[in-house]
Amino acid sequence: MKIDNSIYVFDNFVTKAKQTFYYSYIVKSFFQIGWEDIEEFDKRGYPCLYSSYTKQDVDKLELIPNLIKHAKKTSFKNIIREDNYHKCMVNLSKPSDPNFTHCHPDEVVCLYYANLNWHPNFAGETLFYSEDQKDIRYGSIYTPNRLVIFDGEIPHTIRAQNITGPNYRFSISIFFKKNAR
Repeated sequence: MKIDNSIYVFDNFVTKAKQTFYYSYIVKSFFQIGWEDIEEFDKRGYPCLYSSYTKQDVDKLELIPNLIKHAKKTSFKNIIREDNYHKCMVNLSKPSDPNFTHCHPDEVVCLYYANLNWHPNFAGETLFYSEDQKDIRYGSIYTPNRLVIFDGEIPHTIRAQNITGPNYRFSISIFFKKNAR
C-alpha cells in the first residue's frame, strides 16, 4: 500500500515459514545496550537494546532479495539494491521503554515487524511525523510480517507497547544509502 512517495506498507512480506525462521533467528541473537537513534546528549541516558547484524546474517535470512521484490513497487527501486546495502539492526523494545523522534538522513529504511503474534491493543506503532513534528503524518500499526519502506529523513518514533502484550517487540531495520558511490 502506498501512503505517499516516501512511505510504503506491505503486509505478508514473507511466507509463514520464513516469518517463523526470522523470529527464531532474532530471539537467538546477541542483544546489546547502547545503539542510539538520536544525537541529543540528554537523551543518551535511554539507550536502546539492539542486535547488529552482519552482511552474513542478512544473506542467511535472504532479506535483500525479498526487499528488492517489494521495492520494485516503490519510488526507492533504484536505491534498494544489493550493492547499496548499508547496515541491519534488530531493535528490541519493552513495555514503557522511552522512544524519541529521530531521522536517518541520507538513508532509505526497510522496517520489518518480526513478532509472530501481536494485537493492536498492545500498541507499539511506528509514528511518522510532519517535518515540524507537530502532526502525525502516518501511523503504522505494529502488524506481524509487515514491511514498511520509507525515506529515513521522515521524523519517526515507536509508540511504547503496553504491559498487556508481549514483553518484547522486535523489528528489523535494514538501511540503504541514498547517495551511494
